[in-house]
Amino acid sequence: MNDTNGHGPRSQLDRLRAMPGPQQTLGASAPAAVRGTVVPARAGAPAHLVPLTLSAVTAVLDDLEAKYFVDGDDAVGGVWENGYFYFFLLADDGEAPVFQVYGQWERALPAELYPQAAVFANEWNAERAWPKAFVRSLDDDSVGLYGELTVDFGPVVTHEQLDRAVNAGLASALALFDEAALTFPEAVALEL
Repeated sequence: MNDTNGHGPRSQLDRLRAMPGPQQTLGASAPAAVRGTVVPARAGAPAHLVPLTLSAVTAVLDDLEAKYFVDGDDAVGGVWENGYFYFFLLADDGEAPVFQVYGQWERALPAELYPQAAVFANEWNAERAWPKAFVRSLDDDSVGLYGELTVDFGPVVTHEQLDRAVNAGLASALALFDEAALTFPEAVALEL
């Protein structure tokens, strides 16, 4: 795959990288939308730039008084309401990392409901920007539902920007999982 300027192959992460656009002129004051409502920045979030690191992510989670764990050098995880979440810094080819909130619904569906679950995820994606919803088969042949929000901040980020991304990723994925619970009452708890 070539980039838009014909400069040769691009990685999958290159496709996620931000393109210059109007959001850059708004800076940290640009609102984040979740299900059509504006999510204001939390009062007191500092606006100075810091490197995008797991320490920056855990600082946001600490401010939220969240219970979380650090999983190696590249992920932070935790449980929120009806989902299991990871916060990743995805990097390749020496580029700045791309931040991702990755959530898995705490329930699973029987394998025969895979087509309905795929339609559910597709309809969610057609109607909402966040999170990207998808399903996949699990090791026990049941079907898992996932939501993810991916943001390219570049190498530095403000605490406020990261706070908004964490909150938007969590809130939108939890909304997805709530809708799934209403749509699929037959789902069973995952055994982790």
